[in-house]
Order: sequence, then structure tokens, then C-alpha cells
Amino acid sequence: MRFLHRKNRTIDERYRTKSGKRLDRRVRMNETRLSFATPTGARLDLVVRASADGVAYRYVLPAASGDVLGETSAFHLPPDASAWLGTYRADNEGQFVQYTAATAPSGAYSDQALFATDGGYTLLAESDLTGAYSGARLAHDQGTGAYRVELADDRVRADGPLATPWRAMVTGDLATVTRSTFTDDLAPASKAGDTSWIKPGTALWTWLAGGRPAGQSLAAQKAYVDYAAERGWPYEAVDAGWYFKADAWDTTDPDWQTNSWMPELVDYARAKGVGIIVWIHQRDLDTAEERARWLPTLERWGVKGVKIDFMDSEAQSTLRWYDAILPETAAHHLLVNFHGSTIPKGVQRTWPHVMTLEGVAGEEKRTNTAAHLTTLPFTRNVIGSMDFTPGAFQRVGLRPNSDAAEAGLAVAYESGLQMFAGTPESYDARPLARDYFDQVPAAWDDTRLLAGRPGQEAVLARRGGDRWFLGGVYAGAARRAEVPLTIGPGRWLVETIEDGTGGLVQRRQVLRGGDRIAVDVVANGGFAGIACAWRPGLTSCHR
Repeated sequence: MRFLHRKNRTIDERYRTKSGKRLDRRVRMNETRLSFATPTGARLDLVVRASADGVAYRYVLPAASGDVLGETSAFHLPPDASAWLGTYRADNEGQFVQYTAATAPSGAYSDQALFATDGGYTLLAESDLTGAYSGARLAHDQGTGAYRVELADDRVRADGPLATPWRAMVTGDLATVTRSTFTDDLAPASKAGDTSWIKPGTALWTWLAGGRPAGQSLAAQKAYVDYAAERGWPYEAVDAGWYFKADAWDTTDPDWQTNSWMPELVDYARAKGVGIIVWIHQRDLDTAEERARWLPTLERWGVKGVKIDFMDSEAQSTLRWYDAILPETAAHHLLVNFHGSTIPKGVQRTWPHVMTLEGVAGEEKRTNTAAHLTTLPFTRNVIGSMDFTPGAFQRVGLRPNSDAAEAGLAVAYESGLQMFAGTPESYDARPLARDYFDQVPAAWDDTRLLAGRPGQEAVLARRGGDRWFLGGVYAGAARRAEVPLTIGPGRWLVETIEDGTGGLVQRRQVLRGGDRIAVDVVANGGFAGIACAWRPGLTSCHR
């Protein structure tokens, strides 16, 4: 190929999101475009962007060039670099395991791979993925440090000028990587128009709290709404089963729009200040005709959002389905929670009504390890909201962590819809955790890493207004943890919820910014907390 020319430009943008690590964003990047041509006149541009927290590149084919058969691109890591990798799955629910770059078994890995070298950390990622292309994974041969870009499709249809997704490397020390919004910053600006109706929030999720029978019972759902209203939680999520039974409704019934109990539930919840989120299978929304039937009906009933499940693909055809349903759900004022889905690749900047995505081995998985839980803040959750569904206190023996660690996940893991997965009885049996959940926001003004090492510990602080919320999770033996309170100068009242001999206990102390919080952590334990500016006479951060 023949080099044609180089163009440089500076990108300086500000934008505001509805969810994520912080709402106000500033983007500063340097961009270089290198243009090439073949002897026959075919064109290829390589576009590179660099910022303080990352480097990314993409290929641009300025003219129609037929089908793309693949990429020969690869990332080359030092063979001895520590690596935290999740085996690739179509639903992106693989667990993260630590290897070195070279010793990882041969196979395909999710493109949210974290590596540690002498120079810091690098998280591989992707941004601006649409139906114009195909999703990517990382192909690896054991014994090398090379991770090749492998597409979900053997052939990607290019209908005209093509820009591939950004291949991104989020770089820096661990605190920089954890706080980074680089993949969002690379994505196109919001296409949603008016966003005043988009409201993140916490939700009572009823699936693990009661399963399919609860989903099919209007009486049970009203009871859940009552509990959410009592707690001040703004949403209640009705999961699978609510439209599959004859005493609910059946979409083959010509009168299906009038035979559902959902409008009654929505009205009941609205009167109590609670919004309803409904689960729906992707197969019921996979055509334009089905979406034209469902989405206006849900909006007319007053449903606030949809949890769409079982896409389980990053093929170009599925990505084109995402391209169709994103503007349609926005037009009908429906918040979106994608399950069985791709992972966020800048979508929350472009379509801010996407509150969260699964794409994670979350609370439902019985095979989770404490090491996996402490890796997620540095891998999957770096790139966007993550619907892990914390708070399932009733699953004793099915989760690897302690009660205090489970409470801490509500802050350690960011999600624009924070779906609490416990039963009302399990919350009432743990009033400290229940009352803590009452306080936790779902949108944050800032995020900081206080302490961390993937697979061992993760302690994050997130600011909502003038209060900082703390979430700490640990893997391994019991220890005395000392966490620096690097949230600003002055004196802070710090309330922590910890594991005690008879259950959860609360401790209050006044510390200066930069002091260390000492916490006795049980095996595979953790803690939750709130910090607020101290003044004489202040005894609690709760409001």
C-alpha cells in the first residue's frame, strides 16, 4: 500500500450522561488519520486516538469495498504479564480467571481483557459497535502473548463506506483504568433527543426473590410494589412469566392488549410512586411488526422500562436488531436493560436510556468465586453499567461472599438500574443493609478507587451529591484491611457496615481525608459505608 497523507486534529468535548461513573464528562484526545491506497486505487485509512487514559484505533474504508472477511489485527502483550481473562461466551457471562498472557489456554476470550505490566495496566475493549460491523472477541494461542481480533461473523456485509469499531486500550495505573470513561468518550454523541424522562434508580427485582410463580401473580407483584414503596425504591421489576399464562395474557389472543393484569399493576404502582420495569424475550421484539405491537402498548400502560433478554449473539444481524430497537424504545420513553446481551461498547453515551446491561456472570450464577467478584470492577464494569443484581442475602450457600460484602456490591458495582435481588424477608432480617440500600443512588457524580488488586480486593468510593458511598469486596482469608480515605480534605464522619459475630454491625468514626479506615474483614468478606462532611453534633450520614 502507498502512503498518501496524514491529518491531525484535537478533540475537545463536554457531554453529560444519565448514568455511569460520573455524569459530567470532559473529552480531550489527539487524533491522527493516516491514509493509504493500493495500486488499483482502493483506499484505507487508519485512525488513531490518544488520551490521558487510553489509545484506540479503527480502520476506515472510504468507499464501498465489498465484504470484510476478517482482521489480521492483534494485541501483543509481554508473555509474563498478569492477565485476567473471561472465556468468551455469546452471552458474555464467562467468569474472570487470572493467568499470564502466555499461559492462558488456547481459545477465545471476551474483549474486556485486563493485563498488568511493569508500565501499569491495560484493559482491551471495543467502542462504537453497530450493525455496520460484527462483534469481536480475542483469539489466543497458548505460549504467546498475542491476542488476535476475531469477528463473530465469517463475512461482514459492507453496504458502503465503512468505519470499524474502535479497538481500544484503556491504560494507566489501576485507579485510572477503573475510573476511565474512555470507551464512552470514543462513542458518538447522544441520539436520544429529549432525555428529561430518563431517570436511573434502584429497583426491587423479583426473580430471585420469588421466581416464575411471583412473575405470574398480580397479588404477589402488588406486595412487592408495596415493599418498594415503603423503602422509597423507585422501581419494581417484573421478570419472566408475566405474559405466558392464561390468567395473565397470551399474545396469540386477539384481545391480548386488554386481557393483561399489567395495566392494573402499573396503575397501582404509580399511585405509590413506583415505576414498573417488565421483562420481555427478544423473540417477541425481533420484527418491526412485533415492536410496533409491544412498545406503544407498554408506553400506553405507563410501563417505565423493558428488560430485554436472550439476544445471545454479537453477529451483524443481531447488531442491526440493536440498531432498530434503540431508537424505538427511546421514542416510546422506555428505559432499557439488556440481558443475555453484548457488553456496553459506548452505547450508553449514544443512547442514554440504556440504563444497564448484563453481559456478566452475575448473582444468578452459582459458580461465582470471590476472586471473580473482586475482578469485575477492573474489567467488565470499567466499560459501562453492569446488571449484576446484588443484594441476594437469601442465597446463603449459593454465593461466595459475606453479608457485608454483598451490601458493598451495591456501590462497588455501578448500574443505572441497580436491581436488588433479595427477598423482603432477607432485607428485614438485615436492617442495616436494608437501610443502606434505601440511601444508595443509582447515578453518581464521581468515582474513585480507594484500594484494589484484581482477584484480591476492590474498594470503590462513589459520590452522590455531598456524600461518598463506599463498597469493599475481598477474596481470601480474613484480614485487618486498612483503606485510605482519599475522598478529599477535611473531617469526615464515616459509617461502615461490617460482618459481626451475630450478623451485620455498624461502626461510626470521624477521620480526616487521607486517614485509613480500618475494617476487620471476614474470609471472602467486605464492607459497605457512607462518608459525609463532619461537623460538631453530627451523628449520622443517613437522610
